[in-house]
Amino acid sequence: MSTTKERKKPRISINKLGEYMTGTPFNRKTIITEQKKPPVFKSAYYQFAELAIVSFLSSINKNISSLDNSINELQSFRPSKGYQRSKNRSNIEAITSFKNAYQGLSDLSQYSIKRGSQKVPKLKVGGVNISIRPELILTTKNDDDNNDVGVIKLYFSKNSPLDEETGNYISTATHQWVEKNLVSTELNAPHHMTLVYDVFSGKIFTPPRSFIKRRKDIEAACEEIYLMWPHM
Repeated sequence: MSTTKERKKPRISINKLGEYMTGTPFNRKTIITEQKKPPVFKSAYYQFAELAIVSFLSSINKNISSLDNSINELQSFRPSKGYQRSKNRSNIEAITSFKNAYQGLSDLSQYSIKRGSQKVPKLKVGGVNISIRPELILTTKNDDDNNDVGVIKLYFSKNSPLDEETGNYISTATHQWVEKNLVSTELNAPHHMTLVYDVFSGKIFTPPRSFIKRRKDIEAACEEIYLMWPHM
């Protein structure tokens, strides 16, 4: 398996952190190894589906035909390699799953929605940089100065849907990122506006209000990753 260049500084993606928090010791070791020497083929696997979903959610009219157009475009491709064919099918399935279940996000009409930036600061915890790149930024449409801010973080995994425990850890860390990077004197970050959306299952996860223990768990896990990193 080919890998990208080895990462010198401890770093983990938010999805892998979620797996790490609930994984077995062997799985944790594997996650650290893959984060230090990430396989090339795992990069941007659902990029097309992500773009289609983000474009739909950030549009004013939210025309369902835009999702159909994205599916048709993927179906028109005829990749020669098996990996590319599998990637195409998975992206079609992701868009289709979202199309069939996105009504669970129907109350988004109360928010102004814009695309998240591709380049955002990482959340540093316990010596580890956690990569959290929310795809969408939400703000309330209040006329006063007490506006709220939140995000939507999309989760893509056809074969590993989020369970409640993993989803809660991912949403807790994502909310911490929001507090660190988006909150200001004019913007608050209520828990219910940090959404982690499992595209294939249609489930939505928000950070629990009793977040202090979970943040401590995440910090302890990151300290463990930091100590293990040089030995992987």
